[in-house]
Amino acid sequence: MRLLSAVFIMLSLTACQVEESRINDKLTEDINSALQKKDYRLIARATRGLDIPGVDKALQLPLKESCGVKYLAEYGDTVTEEFKIAEQYAFKFNQAILPYCRQK
Repeated sequence: MRLLSAVFIMLSLTACQVEESRINDKLTEDINSALQKKDYRLIARATRGLDIPGVDKALQLPLKESCGVKYLAEYGDTVTEEFKIAEQYAFKFNQAILPYCRQK
């Protein structure tokens, strides 16, 4: 029984690592594509207020006005597993695009 539990845990961890690697590959691809197109829009969360992960609250409105924002379908008000992934993705994407946005 312990062996089965250990195998299950190992398979779960491996699946998580594969998924994280796939997400990181997609993130890198999307960042490179945005930079190539000079699309410096930041990813914002679709809520009643403005929420741009990885950006200081005081800078969010000015950056939205100068660079623009885009929204992910999975990144709304309902917290799901997809939401958590989208939140990490948006944070990392915004951190990579932010220096280019500020130069605009």
